[in-house]
Amino acid sequence: MVRKAPALPQTQEPCGLREQKKRQTSRDLHRAALHLVHEETLEAATISRIAELAGVSQRTFFNYFPTKEAAILGIPNDIDKRVIAAFAARPAGEDVWISILHVVMGIFDRDPENQDIAHAVYARYPEIAKGLLDAALKSRHAGIEAVKKRLIAQGIEEDAAEDRAHVLIELGNATVATAAHMARSKKMSQQDALDFVQSILAETVTR
Repeated sequence: MVRKAPALPQTQEPCGLREQKKRQTSRDLHRAALHLVHEETLEAATISRIAELAGVSQRTFFNYFPTKEAAILGIPNDIDKRVIAAFAARPAGEDVWISILHVVMGIFDRDPENQDIAHAVYARYPEIAKGLLDAALKSRHAGIEAVKKRLIAQGIEEDAAEDRAHVLIELGNATVATAAHMARSKKMSQQDALDFVQSILAETVTR
């Protein structure tokens, strides 16, 4: 019997003030980069202007992003390490599917206020969007390794754990991406959109 996909608990979890400040700085840099490119041009969005608009130094900028293109995409320079750390921070006994959804939603910036601008920028500068694929591959590999490790710890044989990790990570990424699209297009909350997508998956799989 195939079990129903579990509902996702509240995804916004409390964190320390230092971590909150780091996340906010990362978001500010991402938004500044996006808005500069959208309102002006890619060439005009220099690192110095992005940092100035976000209210930080250029040195601080490089603590978060390796290039201005990465800032435009909102992709941190250590995304693979963040994925591994995010999985390690989840409760050991937590359902693997729940862990995956929490981690995937937390790693990439899906702020609804940024989405329309981001899509416009990517359409205008398709060469930038390639970085999304590179980041997705990097985070995917890290996620597969983290989930595989969790499954092996649960007693699953290594080859089977790797196969299962591949499937679960791909499904998790697709689920969150679909929910993000629905949240934006249907004007739904991310949680409601995610619950809806999971209900469709559960209904389909259990037929």
